[in-house]
Amino acid sequence: MDRLNHCFALGRGKASGARVFALNPHKDMNYLEKIFKRVKNYGMKLVATDAVFSMDGDNRSLKDIVSLAKNTGR
Repeated sequence: MDRLNHCFALGRGKASGARVFALNPHKDMNYLEKIFKRVKNYGMKLVATDAVFSMDGDNRSLKDIVSLAKNTGR
C-alpha cells in the first residue's frame, strides 16, 4: 500500500491479517518493484492504492502498477 492511502484502506489491510508493505516514499515505483521481487514466491498478492490521493491531489498510474506487477510479481 502507498503510505498516503486513505486510513480506512490501511486499517483494513492490517485487520485482514495479511502482511502489509507500505510504499514509502510515496509513489516510488522503484521501491514498488523491490517489494514485488521480495514477495515473488508468496501466494496471492493484492496491491491497494488510491487512484487520486485526496490530501494532495496526486494520482497513480494504475497502468504502470499493473505492468510492473505482471513483469516482476510472478
